[in-house]
Amino acid sequence: MKYKIMKQVTFKKSYIALLLAFCATCNAAGTNKITGAFGKKLGETFTTNKVERIEMGKNEPLFKFTPTESHEYFSDYYVQITPISKIIYHIAATSPKDDDFDRVTLRYEALTKALSDKYGPAETVLGASTISQDFRSVRVKIVQGQVYPQLVIDYVDSVLAKIAEEERAEIEKRLRDKQIDAELKNKNNSGL
Repeated sequence: MKYKIMKQVTFKKSYIALLLAFCATCNAAGTNKITGAFGKKLGETFTTNKVERIEMGKNEPLFKFTPTESHEYFSDYYVQITPISKIIYHIAATSPKDDDFDRVTLRYEALTKALSDKYGPAETVLGASTISQDFRSVRVKIVQGQVYPQLVIDYVDSVLAKIAEEERAEIEKRLRDKQIDAELKNKNNSGL
C-alpha cells in the first residue's frame, strides 16, 4: 500500500514538473503574437489623407507613411488597406539599396534571428524567411534590384487580405454596372 501511494506521488510530481516545463516553454521566446510593426497594427483603420499613394496594380495601392517606430535598417514604410473599409492588411518596409551584399546578408540574418526570437521559428524558402501564426505572417527577404540588393519585410493578415480581394471585386462589379448603365442610357438616347 505504501509503495502504491509513493508511486502515485512520484507520478504526480513528474506530471507537475512536465506541465511546468511545458508552460515555461510556452512563455519563452518566440511566443509573441504578430500584430504589426513600425507603429501600425494589422486590422486598424488607416487614413489615406496626406500620404503618398503608389499604384501596384488594379485597386492595389501602397500607401507610404512615416513610422512612429522606425528601424535602423529600413528607410521606406508602406501599408496596403482594404479598399472600402480602409483596414490595414499589409505592412511593409524596405531598406535603402546597398552595394555591399555581405552587409545586406548579415542584416537579413540578424532580422531573421530577431523575428524568430520574438515570434517563433522561421521557415526559409528561396531566400525568404517566413514566420506564420494562424492567419498572420511576417517575412523578411533580400530583393535583388537592378543594381543593388535591399531588404524587404512584410507583415500580412491573410484574412484581411481576402477581404481586400472581395472588396476589390465589389468595386470592379460596381464599375462594370455603372459602365453597363451608361451604355444602356446612351442606346436609349440614340433613338433606337
